[in-house]
Amino acid sequence: MKSIYSRLLIACLLLSSAAFAQSTTLRGIYVDGFSQILGNTVKEDSLLHYAQDSSFNYLALYDLHNVSFSNATSVNNLANFIRKARENYGVTNIGAVGESYSTFRDKITPYNNARTNANEKFKMHLIDSIASVQGAISETYVGWFNQGQAQQIVSNTDRVLLHAYRINPSSVYGYSQTRLSYLASLHQPVDVMPIFSSEPNFMGPWLASHSNTESYTKYAADFTADGSSWKSYIRLQGYHWFDYGYMPHPVYTGTTTTAPVVTASGPLSFCSGGNVTLTAPANATYLWTNGMTTRTIVVSAGGNYSCSVTQNGTTQSSNVLSVSVNAMPSSSFAIGTAGASGVPLTSTSSAGSGSISSYRWYHDGASISGATSSSYMAIQDGSYTVQVTNSNGCSQLANAQSITVPVVSCILTAPTGLGSAAVSTTTAMVSWSTLPQTDSVIVRYKKKAQTPITICACRTQDKIQFCLRTLLRIQGIHGE
Repeated sequence: MKSIYSRLLIACLLLSSAAFAQSTTLRGIYVDGFSQILGNTVKEDSLLHYAQDSSFNYLALYDLHNVSFSNATSVNNLANFIRKARENYGVTNIGAVGESYSTFRDKITPYNNARTNANEKFKMHLIDSIASVQGAISETYVGWFNQGQAQQIVSNTDRVLLHAYRINPSSVYGYSQTRLSYLASLHQPVDVMPIFSSEPNFMGPWLASHSNTESYTKYAADFTADGSSWKSYIRLQGYHWFDYGYMPHPVYTGTTTTAPVVTASGPLSFCSGGNVTLTAPANATYLWTNGMTTRTIVVSAGGNYSCSVTQNGTTQSSNVLSVSVNAMPSSSFAIGTAGASGVPLTSTSSAGSGSISSYRWYHDGASISGATSSSYMAIQDGSYTVQVTNSNGCSQLANAQSITVPVVSCILTAPTGLGSAAVSTTTAMVSWSTLPQTDSVIVRYKKKAQTPITICACRTQDKIQFCLRTLLRIQGIHGE
């Protein structure tokens, strides 16, 4: 095996490098012996089917120095392979890997300049003067280095592919942690992708019973859990595998060996009125269980969905996705008989599906603080409604109803020797028969509280009026 510790990789991207780095996770594989694959339709299709089935979106092509760029057939084969990878298999990112600067200067750059179809080009960004001409992404494969060397690497490349060869993912992050801190020592953002190896001495045996994505999932989780201060300068862009020749995969013989996988755009359980989009693999013909023949379908009804996918003359059934549609609750409320405390409102809603998990009352369109039970006492005029949510997360708002809260006459309690009576909802009469020169005093008031109003006892008319005014002010009542 050749050393990869200082190998230079130049990435080909159709998207601009800045936008790509922020929006897409790279899932790359290093393709060894590519010159032995190029031009062989079976081997090319085997590679591209494997990339598609294994969710790789980035192929780094090594061994390009053995491709004859002066031979028109070889050049056309390369252009056709790159275009086919992008247009037919969705592998949009193709990297050109070289051992020396001269490979890019003498072969890749002239090839790139000669192509008129953008889907056939390597759009690369070299570390040196070619960068200003080609303008894409440069990557460097590195193994062991000190802090000073790390700073030089960061200053002269766009993305670092960091050697992380272990026999399983349990220690792979710790294995590269110190070198990550070196890369971050300039205190500037650094794009990094760990490289895992499928060679027999490393993760080859482990891969026999595990997905190739599990190693990066563990790596990213350990990175997230790391509390080191330098971590904020490291931007994980995805992962890379070394290499295709050691990865466990079938040889494509014209028949798809992996069952097509249907994916969903969101949750498969949703409320009535919602939907989910189901998507089958690209570049095929389709027959869904609901009779649709498009690659994607929008499902709003519950049931089991799968797709018969025909590709390269072979028809296979996809996985089955079970869709559940949860009924919405019905929301309503009853208005009770008004009393001294206000007008009682009681929910008469039903769950629809599951059970009612929450209530929320509204007054004039605004949520009422703390009003989250099945009933509420309205104490102000206005428009009232209630929203109910069931245990499946489905919510429904009741039709609003206008409520008028009647004014209840206050009870004015008079001391011994005086009488009181309610004249109207805003007027009470205080009367007596034993006091000279007076027979009654009328007090007008506005109710401010629910407790009865008690007046003080006075023996003369002027003192009664003074006493009443004083009492009314104390109790916050506007009166005469």
